[in-house]
Amino acid sequence: IDIAEIWENYLLSVFKRTLPQYTFVSPNDENCGEWLLDNSRKLRPDFLVYDKRGNLLAVMDAKFKRYDRIGKFSNEPNVVSREDLYQMGTYLYRYADPQRRFGGIFISPFGVSKEDYLNAVGNKKHFMAVCNLPLGSIENDDKVSLKEVRRILTALETDFSARLNALLKHCVYQL
Repeated sequence: IDIAEIWENYLLSVFKRTLPQYTFVSPNDENCGEWLLDNSRKLRPDFLVYDKRGNLLAVMDAKFKRYDRIGKFSNEPNVVSREDLYQMGTYLYRYADPQRRFGGIFISPFGVSKEDYLNAVGNKKHFMAVCNLPLGSIENDDKVSLKEVRRILTALETDFSARLNALLKHCVYQL
């Protein structure tokens, strides 16, 4: 079982249900992506986020890792790894319009995000963030009813979608 693929498919269903004001595309499903080099090394982030006018707003990467912030140093607990940070930097380089606000967002199922976002040094219009859907917070207890688990899950998805929407609002194109 590829748990990362299950995680990505679940997230896509949450996005489509709770954030209809955006269009979410999974380059892996759509067999698309952008070339990094001349016909070599195709980039496929987990999700591309567009507004309803077709403007690309953000790139998102679903990580089945314990991330709760970008962090200052890679040896801090629960911070985005150096490799994943460089991967997102590459996505920003390739996908972001240098003149527009653009986000690179990591999504993890563990913990709660501990920072809003950090602006990129090279272009203050670009930022990176961690926005978590903390499924790990659901108690594994035989005494909890399925109805209660559904209620908790719905509340977690609603809160996550509100936080993600707040991040994406930073990227909305202005006319």
